[in-house]
Amino acid sequence: MKYFFALCIIFFNLICFVSSFDFKMKISAVTIMALAPFFIISVSFIGLLIYNMAAFFSGLAPYTSGLRDFALANIAFTVMHGICCYIGAATMYARYTLLRHRSAESGKKRTWANVALLLLGLLACQAYFLENFPVLAFQSAHIAGVLTATVCASAYTIINTVISYRTPPEKDGRVKCLLRLIISVTTVFFLVIGAAFAFMFIWMAPVNTQLYEIMNILRVTSEWLSTVTFYGYLATFATDFKIYGFTIPKNMKDDWFYVRTKLPGDVEANEESEI
Repeated sequence: MKYFFALCIIFFNLICFVSSFDFKMKISAVTIMALAPFFIISVSFIGLLIYNMAAFFSGLAPYTSGLRDFALANIAFTVMHGICCYIGAATMYARYTLLRHRSAESGKKRTWANVALLLLGLLACQAYFLENFPVLAFQSAHIAGVLTATVCASAYTIINTVISYRTPPEKDGRVKCLLRLIISVTTVFFLVIGAAFAFMFIWMAPVNTQLYEIMNILRVTSEWLSTVTFYGYLATFATDFKIYGFTIPKNMKDDWFYVRTKLPGDVEANEESEI
């Protein structure tokens, strides 16, 4: 049970990656990869809610966020984290669509670097949700989430910050780039110290109760701060949605997001072209 959720996520993402080679498949692997967090997080979300409710009514500890007796607060945090994962995954896919559109404008085809960046971001979303699993009850799942988030979220924010600085100023303002740099560095900092506190908390023998409690508070605080800063980083891409439309595709080869473009010489009409 301790390894179940982590193994499910690894297995599902492995299938998505292998299918990206597209061995005569009619389904877009990138679209499946983008939908993976919605499926996995939904299943985990239901499981965590059941766990929290059982903990609330039976007095079972520890609770999800490490807040001990505040079971209802843990349920609220679980719901909030699930919603953030959904919105975060959608934002990452929209960002992937925008970068692919810019590559197409310069005559380039879909690049594996852009697909890899999307994969890093989606793994980070799933990893942050794995951190919700209580460290003392689901130690392996929690640590897997901490380690994956530290690697994937750090790489995703840093690479996107570099891309922002290399983008022409008229498409990405310098002030926004500086803001992303600050948030990115802050996110990496909290991720690293959060991982360090998590390992120290697990390996430390609870001989000194006061020190053990302080370490737990530092661990929980750093993990939540890294979560807030990471999704705050994604919020800086919210303005990009102004150029997007959203549609439910007829087949899995089409994008969920498309870039709105105006017809030459036509101020009124907009041509909503798939990219």
